[in-house]
Amino acid sequence: MNNYTETIRENYKKVYDLRNTAAGAMREFYVLPYLEQRAAINANRNLSDEGKQRKLSELTQKLEDDIMQFASDMQRVKDEALENANKAAQQMLIQPLEKVDDVTQEIFNEKMREVQASVTFATNAKSAIEALGTVLDTQEPILAKEAAEVIQSLAREVIAIANEDEKQQVKQQLGRIHSELYERGLPQGAQEAKETLEAVKSMRQSSLMPQIVVDYLGSYSKTLKEYVNKPYNYRK
Repeated sequence: MNNYTETIRENYKKVYDLRNTAAGAMREFYVLPYLEQRAAINANRNLSDEGKQRKLSELTQKLEDDIMQFASDMQRVKDEALENANKAAQQMLIQPLEKVDDVTQEIFNEKMREVQASVTFATNAKSAIEALGTVLDTQEPILAKEAAEVIQSLAREVIAIANEDEKQQVKQQLGRIHSELYERGLPQGAQEAKETLEAVKSMRQSSLMPQIVVDYLGSYSKTLKEYVNKPYNYRK
């Protein structure tokens, strides 16, 4: 496991931990004390109805402020964790590939020159694709990446000599060769990195508090129901 993978997984854990603990912590530290104080106010015989209403209004306002501050802090932690995971995934995708020794590189270069010549002088698309297919045995990531780039640069030339009724098939064959080499030429962990970028995009759009919690808070405050999952918009 490289450092980028560790960073991604550590920050994922932060987000999952938040989702699993935020609602419980909010209830324990804010909602339950609020209910106790509300009961005490309602039971206080020294307060008039008007006095009770004022105290309850102040208490609800404090609940809103406290929970919205809590939600804002949690959202900030979530956003920072997802941004850290996103950056690590991006770095994983652009990390340099390990170079091969000079002899291996020169043998590959010579082979690619032969392939390019075969394509240039090919009289039909079939023979051109057969020549390009010979590079599919390239295993080293850095050489596979170079091969994919060559395939892409020669593709138009091959398509140009294809008969009209075979152009679509030729494009598909070229695409398969290029795709196989391209995937082989990605850095280690590239698949996880791409999945991370997609996951981060989805998780950024997801709410921190589940709907059941939102509805629960709504029984005490319409403001909390509206803003608990949009804390940055509270009192804008």
